[in-house]
Amino acid sequence: MKSTEIMMREIKAQTSLFELCSTELIAQAKRLVKDYVPTHINCVHVTGCGDSYFAGIACKEAFLRLANIPCYVHQAMEFSRYVCPLEVDAHALVLSISTSGKVARTRECALRAAECGAASIAITGNSQTPLAKVATATFAVDIPNVVGLAPGTRSYAASQLALICLAIALGEERGVIDDSKAAQVLECISQIGKAVLATVDANMDIIDRYVRFYCNEDCKNAPHVFHILGSGPNWATAQFGSMKLLESCGFTSIATGVEEWAHSQYFATDQNTHVIFIAPKGEARERALEVMRAVSVVDGKSIVICEQDDEQLRAAADISFCVCGMKDIPEWLSHLVYAVPLEMLSMFLSLHFNKVGLDFVNRPWLKEENFRQIYQSRIVSLNKGENNE
Repeated sequence: MKSTEIMMREIKAQTSLFELCSTELIAQAKRLVKDYVPTHINCVHVTGCGDSYFAGIACKEAFLRLANIPCYVHQAMEFSRYVCPLEVDAHALVLSISTSGKVARTRECALRAAECGAASIAITGNSQTPLAKVATATFAVDIPNVVGLAPGTRSYAASQLALICLAIALGEERGVIDDSKAAQVLECISQIGKAVLATVDANMDIIDRYVRFYCNEDCKNAPHVFHILGSGPNWATAQFGSMKLLESCGFTSIATGVEEWAHSQYFATDQNTHVIFIAPKGEARERALEVMRAVSVVDGKSIVICEQDDEQLRAAADISFCVCGMKDIPEWLSHLVYAVPLEMLSMFLSLHFNKVGLDFVNRPWLKEENFRQIYQSRIVSLNKGENNE
């Protein structure tokens, strides 16, 4: 099966995870919170690498809204080596994310968190992964691992949904929300899951035509680089989208905040720069509209990802990819669907250029070295710095 076919299957298969959210995932989250999370915790630390790290950024607000508890998100290296030794104790809940459960730095995070006396929960593919074995408890979301064949998208959705379910369970346990509020959130997530499929169907022809028209040698405005802009929970979406473009076909893209683009990448924008605005209805929408006007001043092309009925944003952009199937999606949950057009863009770019960014099949040495760095790195305990591999 071609990598693009795998990727499309992955994108559509996300919806099955949304269906599990109100049954299996929330039930698992409630058991974990009840059995392994002390009532005296006063903060949550989320850590991981790559997409797992981005999932934490996307869901940070969920812990504040649903459980009224501060949530800090860290790259795995920063957490294990710098944050954990100084800031983590028995009052912390540490959530370490790795679908494969093999990432060395993330395993180190879970190990060190447990050594500090924190409740250490692994969010991973199953209870037998190496990560699960060093954490206090495991939140298992069983999905196939496709790394090396096509960019993973289902694992990103799974990590986000697991985090949101933990936030709901924590909020209920702490008395911040009741069963009714929890049910409302889960129903909203269910509707967003349906919007994922509607968004895929609505954008197939649009994104395909965009790639065919602009990504060819005859187009003077062909993109040489993408700037992907997002704010709040969709700052994570921008970073995730940038990684998908890299993984799918090696396309250069720069993820930045909507505000920060005006202070930085604005000066590096020209006719071959396509600027993608992730603009759900929410706190950053008006600022996105203001910044969008600056793109044309420096001859760039603006692309907006917004709700289908947001005529003002669509009129201001050169191209629009629309989120469909649900109106007025809460911004703090919008990241669950706003990544989909970026996933599709990466897929169509890969198909158009007949190129796979990682290309582990034709470059096995690249895979070997990559896996050595990520999976076989030495894990160092806080206990006298000894090697725990």
